[in-house]
Amino acid sequence: TPGSGWNAPTLLENYDGYGQGELGTVEQPRVVISKTGESLIVWLQTGPGWYSSSQGKIVSMVYANYYRPGQGWSGRTKIDRSVVGTSSTPSVVMDLNGAITVAWSWEAIDANGTFLKYQLWANRYAPAQGWSGPVSVDQPTDEHALAPSLAVDGAGSVFAVWNRDAAGWGSGSVWSSRYAAGSWSVPIRLSGNNSVSTYQKVTADGNGNAIAIWIERGRTSALLSRRFTPSGGWAAAVTVAADSTGIAPLVSMDRNGAATLLFGRNNNDTADPTSLLASRYTLTNGWSAAVPLESGSSDAFNPALAVAAYGDAISVW
Repeated sequence: TPGSGWNAPTLLENYDGYGQGELGTVEQPRVVISKTGESLIVWLQTGPGWYSSSQGKIVSMVYANYYRPGQGWSGRTKIDRSVVGTSSTPSVVMDLNGAITVAWSWEAIDANGTFLKYQLWANRYAPAQGWSGPVSVDQPTDEHALAPSLAVDGAGSVFAVWNRDAAGWGSGSVWSSRYAAGSWSVPIRLSGNNSVSTYQKVTADGNGNAIAIWIERGRTSALLSRRFTPSGGWAAAVTVAADSTGIAPLVSMDRNGAATLLFGRNNNDTADPTSLLASRYTLTNGWSAAVPLESGSSDAFNPALAVAAYGDAISVW
């Protein structure tokens, strides 16, 4: 905090090394914070029933811990489903009023210990009511619902994009649903009918608009985008870059609808193997030509992106 700096670390969960409580490894933490200092951390943790010997898989569940200034941490809370299954890739957003949405992929386990298809589930937190309980967003019968990405607009509507894939590897088709007026919309497909797509992300602005991006596999790996408006829904896909490889793309909008996008390109050049590039979206001009953010003889990887309310952006990698 300003004036006092970093406090001593606080244990947010009760890992016991696979002992009697069977609460095990923590992974994939996610954090959101409000302008008044409330924050939530979400993570995956194994146990109880943390291992399926028939499938050789670790069973993980979604947990959360909420922080209020002056009160501290509320304590570890399981926000996952109460039936047997395993979860992965949580995503979390908080709106301007402090309402929180968490979404994750959940894989059921049948009576024989066999893992079934991944489904997409979500749980909502309201400051006055607490957690509402898990609800289904997508339950495809013949495909997995994987790797959700969330964004929230200025009115509190939540956008979710994820991947549907029959094989379970996250390279299939990109789908979307929107949470508004208390419920999730019927999922719709964003990517092309004959495409193999992956690395989906979504971002939203303060006026209800959103942009979804993904990489579409083919002879090249094209980076595509679709824009949502409250009056028109999802517009047709446009190609942002004809070749995007090596780095999962990142995108973020400012409050007025301009967006900053980071992506990679494999140059097949030992002097500059994988470059990090940026493109900007404006309502007037659409997507700009990509510009390199670095150059050199080593790969760029693991970028992070932050965009301020009026469009200033910073990237580290």
